[in-house]
Amino acid sequence: MKDRTQTKRLILTAADGTPDGAGEKKDDGLFSLPPLPEEGPGQGVIEIAERASGRRIGTVRCADADSAGTVEIDLTVYVQKDGERVAAEALKGASRLIFRRQKNAKKIETWLDPSLPAIRALEKAGFERVFEKDGVVRYEKRRPDFPALAVFMILFTLWGTVLGGLMNDYPLWISIGVAAGILPGAAVERMLKKR
Repeated sequence: MKDRTQTKRLILTAADGTPDGAGEKKDDGLFSLPPLPEEGPGQGVIEIAERASGRRIGTVRCADADSAGTVEIDLTVYVQKDGERVAAEALKGASRLIFRRQKNAKKIETWLDPSLPAIRALEKAGFERVFEKDGVVRYEKRRPDFPALAVFMILFTLWGTVLGGLMNDYPLWISIGVAAGILPGAAVERMLKKR
């Protein structure tokens, strides 16, 4: 199981327990989402470092997935500038790492009091607003689904193209290939969504 992922500018490393230097006061700028409660299911830490310098610039704390497959996260990034961009990139990388490490995780969520920079960072990272009540907003990102219908369509269309070339009747066999790909692709997608 890989405990590390890289983005264009960041390296994210999964760690157990409290990260080194946690709680240190940082003098440079701060971008953060609300913290997780201190009590709750097991919590892990993903340390964020700059790729160029290797300097640690923040953390993503994440709870273990609950029985519904939900992982709660919080993010803290210490940067001089571009906090929103760095936060969005960190959230994307952390999401990949969480889904890779926690096989039973179906979605990642965070709750926040609406703030424009936090909302923009979450939306750039692929999170969607799903709930709002009393001024508190919940954002979540779901595990990417396997695109079974698209895969079957491509395979059967290629099969139809090859047969069309052999029979010298492309339109007929491409149509048959596309039609043959719809039914099994849709059935597999339906089975995967029920799981």
